[in-house]
Amino acid sequence: MTLLEELNWVATHVAPYELPPVCPWCSAGHMQVIEETPDPNFGALGVSSRVLRCDAPTCGKLTEA
Repeated sequence: MTLLEELNWVATHVAPYELPPVCPWCSAGHMQVIEETPDPNFGALGVSSRVLRCDAPTCGKLTEA
């Protein structure tokens, strides 16, 4: 098994157990990715810009990460 195959195996087995980050405003909901685009400056290096939204019905705030 190559290193890349091993990393892919670990990522597929760990990812289902990772929780999205908690909302910094309400601390009740989790931040969900609603849009992801390549970063205008560092997109060629694999960096992306994400827009996140809180999934709590009473909050729903947006942020960029």
